[in-house]
Amino acid sequence: MNRLAPKKTDIWVIPVILLVSVAFGYIAGFRPFGIGLDFLNYQFFYDDIRSSDKFSYFRFEPGFVYVAAMFKSFTGLDYTYFAAFLMTLSLIIKLSVLKRLDHPVLAVIFYLSAWYPLLENTQVRIAFATSLMFLATDKMIEKRWTWFLLLSAIASTFHLTAAAAATGLAAASFLARYRLRYSIPLIGLGGLALSAFITTIMLYATQLNPLLLLQDTGSNSPNIFSVLNIAIFLFLIFFVASGSAKENRRRIFFLVTCGGFMVLLVFFQIPVIAQRLKELLMVFMTFIAFEYRLNSKALPQTILATLVAGGSLYSAISYGLFSN
Repeated sequence: MNRLAPKKTDIWVIPVILLVSVAFGYIAGFRPFGIGLDFLNYQFFYDDIRSSDKFSYFRFEPGFVYVAAMFKSFTGLDYTYFAAFLMTLSLIIKLSVLKRLDHPVLAVIFYLSAWYPLLENTQVRIAFATSLMFLATDKMIEKRWTWFLLLSAIASTFHLTAAAAATGLAAASFLARYRLRYSIPLIGLGGLALSAFITTIMLYATQLNPLLLLQDTGSNSPNIFSVLNIAIFLFLIFFVASGSAKENRRRIFFLVTCGGFMVLLVFFQIPVIAQRLKELLMVFMTFIAFEYRLNSKALPQTILATLVAGGSLYSAISYGLFSN
């Protein structure tokens, strides 16, 4: 089966999606556990919006600025309400896509543990961009490329790097038709091609969004051999070894996750870009973390996916993504 086929929705599913989304959206907006990172920067931006401002005045992408300006204009509410609203909407979209998987509850728990702290809770622009990219994956798997391109383009107006996710998904969809013995080396060749043109790529990317160069300029090089990276790498190995990558849809998301390691290596000397692009591609591991027959043969990858989720949540809390 190569598509996220519509499933019969139990009557309780939609209320649960809304309840979970509102609860976690509330945390992202109203910060009951502490301000965390990035919140004050977004609050300053939102407070600075005036009805006479041109969108080009702001350093953020136009889609995000437009939605923020419209919300403030129509409601008059402060940033906490806007963040809660946008992140609730982001989660509704993501959970509505994930409910179509074979093990939706596990997928949702994995996302909320591994990615919610970093995205909806912290990086609101990327969070909403990835929600649109989640929706775009449906269209991609259904071969509805016009919708895929449209959703990807809209996502890019919330965060430019969504274009990289769209490229990775499209490339993975193409490579998934081949055996892994061919597709994985082709990813490596793609990395070499990126390395050859990295200067040109960064020149155009920073012209489109100077923030890509300005953010975290003092960051150290990412730790390739971090515990989480090793756990994800081992998960991918066991995922293939158990035969879980035989189905086309799973193979697509497997290859996208592999692409996360590729961009980490290619952009290693530009820490913020390396980390951001890696995260943007590896978020699609959500679609395969528990998407296989849960039996003894798949036990190692199940344990590793659980460790990735738990380790990511612990790391986020320790790093202060929730606290002051």
